[in-house]
Amino acid sequence: MAAIPIILIYKLLQLSFLRRKRTASFERRRRRRPFMLQQQRMERIRRFGEFQQRLLTFFLSMSLLLNTCNCSPIIDRRLWSRDHPDQWWKNAYRSYDDTQFIENFRLTRLTFVGLCNLLRADIEKQDTNMRSSISVERRIGVLLWVLGTNADYRTVAALFGMGRSTVCCIVQEVVKALVKRKSSFIVFPQEFSRAKD
Repeated sequence: MAAIPIILIYKLLQLSFLRRKRTASFERRRRRRPFMLQQQRMERIRRFGEFQQRLLTFFLSMSLLLNTCNCSPIIDRRLWSRDHPDQWWKNAYRSYDDTQFIENFRLTRLTFVGLCNLLRADIEKQDTNMRSSISVERRIGVLLWVLGTNADYRTVAALFGMGRSTVCCIVQEVVKALVKRKSSFIVFPQEFSRAKD
């Protein structure tokens, strides 16, 4: 048998409580008003019972109708992730020669690999049972493409095969990792530090 919706169970409990309450109130009135005829009291109780029966029949028929039409009150959710084609990134990373790599990512391949190794500990994520993580190379490629071109997040997301919000998070994470290691890249001259003191 199909599951009975929670609202139906609530209504049934409410009706049984009302019936008990009505019956108790009839009993109190019977004691207070002896002039009320027994038949009138019994007629009211019978009519209320019929009303309760009609209401129960209505709720049961509505429940069966919802269950047979597959119109369940539970909302079906969309998929929690989409498939994004990432063929451009795979082809670019494998097939670009050094000049094409410098033109598009503004770094040589050797510098790119060194940057990936330097930031790997800070930005690498673990694979889960639900999905595999985005590689460090792809993350740094996203950042370099965003910084090196005038492309918006939508274009970068389409090129690298991910969502726009993922591109935004990756850019922020990689920039934070670079700022954390800024002393490895930025060194001020000695004269400037003396003048600053």
